[in-house]
Amino acid sequence: MGIVPPDDAVTMATGQVLATHALRDDLMAVLFPHSGALPSELLQSRVKLKLQALTSGIERALLVQEPERLHSWDLLSEAGLLREPALIDFALSRIAEDKLRHTIQSVSNTSILGQLPVTLLGHHNERIAEMTRKLLHAEQVSAAGDNHLFQQLDSEALHMLCWRVVAALLECKAAENEPLTIAAQTLLAGHDNSLSSSAIARKLIFFLGQEYRQELLDPRIAGLHLFIASLDQDYDLGSDFLLRLVGGEHVAPLLLLLKGQGQPVDKATEIVVALRGAIADTM
Repeated sequence: MGIVPPDDAVTMATGQVLATHALRDDLMAVLFPHSGALPSELLQSRVKLKLQALTSGIERALLVQEPERLHSWDLLSEAGLLREPALIDFALSRIAEDKLRHTIQSVSNTSILGQLPVTLLGHHNERIAEMTRKLLHAEQVSAAGDNHLFQQLDSEALHMLCWRVVAALLECKAAENEPLTIAAQTLLAGHDNSLSSSAIARKLIFFLGQEYRQELLDPRIAGLHLFIASLDQDYDLGSDFLLRLVGGEHVAPLLLLLKGQGQPVDKATEIVVALRGAIADTM
């Protein structure tokens, strides 16, 4: 690698600073629309890593050969093309999901899927058993890392981000136009967001009915995704929004959700501890 000229180094450093400030401002707009509070540096770093995982995952999926270095992140972040609220919302939801997954496993000493899905694998209704197997597979893929994180995006956000990655790769001449365009079309045509953990959990909970109501209300038994799906069924707020709400800094929203489901105070407190661990823990 050659020596970077001083002027180029200053330009690169300035671009990085501006991109960091822009990301901070975007996080403030999403998390604190009526507040001047600044998101922590840790949260900014985590969001940046999720956005990097999204762009690098798409880039690797598009290129025939494994790239020696990733090109799209620097170009897109410096151009402000990763500042879409939908992408930041998605990153925040995945961060909350990771946090809740870790807490449930460490506090309750159970897997993210809990006891109920394991039982449902042998359900006499083949549709329920099959959806449970799909949920298990989706969770294994999700827990394996962020390499395929982009597959969890909804179709509209993936379409937008995919073509921006294509434009970045063409700009830096990392690939030829026609093969890259074909690869992007193939990627988008094969995308199926109904195979995500949250989508499968929503379908599964619909078929389970009221006989599993009590198990679904407890994440230590139902696991995170079925528990969130039960909240979504009751409140219709969307799985990603509920993940951010449940995994957020303040416990009051979670307590209100649990109270609205009819949970007694003692049980609600147990669930909060299982989901949040140390209450004072912040993002």
